[in-house]
Amino acid sequence: MKSGRQKRENFGAVNISKSVSDSINMDSPLINSFIGFRADLDAHQDKHERLVKTSRDITIISKRIIFNLHRCVGSLDREALFEECVKKFASVTPLISSIKQEITGLDPHQYVRAYTNGYQELVEALTFYHFLRFSTLVSFQHLAPFFQGTLLIIDYVLGVLDLTGEMMRACISSISTGDIDTPLQVLSFLSQMNLHLQQFRPFSHKELSNKLQTLTMSMLKVERACYSLTLRGCSMALYAFEDNEDRDITELY
Repeated sequence: MKSGRQKRENFGAVNISKSVSDSINMDSPLINSFIGFRADLDAHQDKHERLVKTSRDITIISKRIIFNLHRCVGSLDREALFEECVKKFASVTPLISSIKQEITGLDPHQYVRAYTNGYQELVEALTFYHFLRFSTLVSFQHLAPFFQGTLLIIDYVLGVLDLTGEMMRACISSISTGDIDTPLQVLSFLSQMNLHLQQFRPFSHKELSNKLQTLTMSMLKVERACYSLTLRGCSMALYAFEDNEDRDITELY
């Protein structure tokens, strides 16, 4: 409970604040400048929130596409599942157009943190789809038109690095169905990817460094599964993967 002295001090502060505000000329250039600054900050925050919401929508659709693509592994109805994924990719186009409209005429790096997660997830879905269908890695130049020129190279690289986890899961799923060709193909793909992407390791980018480590772990897990598959068969390959799933990366060398 406030004392009488505190109440008098607060009342006096209110009176002083009111008298100061009454003495301010709201038409002065200085006040008009700050009103303009406030409008610019509000517009910046509103744009940022719209981009974050759009990015979340892209992420949701991309995750659903990746889930459908995992169903293609070992499926007899792959083409129908691929066509379903193509339709979902088409539903992302208006969202990309929305992002392009928001950032046109601005520094592309100004708002990139607002939508980078959605773009990385979409790159992951697109590259996973392209690998399952054509057994190759889709290039940045090939993806750029789909993103309407708004895709940055760093988002492409980070999205490709996320692909390695899905490749590892696809490898193990194929082993469980008795497929012995896909795991070796995935291992070759991951080995080549690891060879070329490790050149980025000297760069001081925290997220990139973490994902490069994840790439190495995924490749080594697939490598051990392929060793067991070649030497002992499918059941032992699955056992080898499960046995090493939670081990530290240094234990896998």
